[in-house]
Amino acid sequence: MSEPISKLEPHRTMYLRGFDRRGCAASLNSATASGFTVSGVFSDQADFAVLVLFDADAQFGHLFTTKYLPDFSLAGVTLDFDLAITNAQNPVSRKFQSVPWGALSYITKSETPGTISLLPMATSATGMAAASQTFTVNGAPAVYDRVDLVYLSNIVYDYLVSTTLSPGPSTVTFGFFNYLGTGYNHTITIGANTYSHVQLSTDGSGDIAIALAAAINAANDPNATASVSANNVILTARTNSGASISCSASDGNGPGTLFESQGACPFIAAQLAAQINGTNWASMLRGTGPSTPRARRYRSLVARTSWDRKPAMRSLLMVSSTRSRLSRRPHQPP
Repeated sequence: MSEPISKLEPHRTMYLRGFDRRGCAASLNSATASGFTVSGVFSDQADFAVLVLFDADAQFGHLFTTKYLPDFSLAGVTLDFDLAITNAQNPVSRKFQSVPWGALSYITKSETPGTISLLPMATSATGMAAASQTFTVNGAPAVYDRVDLVYLSNIVYDYLVSTTLSPGPSTVTFGFFNYLGTGYNHTITIGANTYSHVQLSTDGSGDIAIALAAAINAANDPNATASVSANNVILTARTNSGASISCSASDGNGPGTLFESQGACPFIAAQLAAQINGTNWASMLRGTGPSTPRARRYRSLVARTSWDRKPAMRSLLMVSSTRSRLSRRPHQPP
């Protein structure tokens, strides 16, 4: 019984061109009329597999029975698909593309190769979970110690310990007393915020401290949290911004300075995190990788679901994962 074969049919015309490097194996499987899976074992971050979505030449048909003549036209055809990726290179990564895993590669009928970026074609990122990694700063950092975090081998986040850092959170302590009498206004000022408690006839010194600490915590002061020990209010830095916050209090207390640090190691971690979060990834990664016309051509980003270009194609490929080089030879018809 004869069966018509359509272009871009996963279970009829798509195939895996190959995979690379020792210890790597991949296959095109579970193909149906509406979808397919490419899976494999990738032992190295440079391993990759090449999937052919469309080939003008019939590579597998029998010469006298099922092998069709070369057909280059994709005019009027739109390729629309959902892409799910697990444990492989994220096609929306801004990492430099050593091979065009963020693009479709093609060879025209005149044997001219090229790529088409997938990024402009992306319509949705539903279900995508960003990769993450946690690094913990440990030890007792001393002055002139450096802590470096290196990403992609050439993006370095660096913090130099330029002053002695407390091993624990920065604190300021103020004491309060009830001998000042009923109606006295006891205050604590943290930066621009002032908190007060008017003394009651029943207040002991500890009650005054408790009331002031409660006012600070109820207001969720942006710079400090407050705790009580006897008649003392202890202010503890809330963040790791590195800022110095001026503090003062009534009851004869001298001024204090709260250094915005939760301790040496958390403070250093916060400085590195701030550097990372402040990175302009688009401009930073535009310069990674070799500065050659070929490399620049492959600096496209990724994920696309609609494609309606290049009406005359000999082959159309998608690259999964990455490697340092892609070798392409002009395709010869049988």
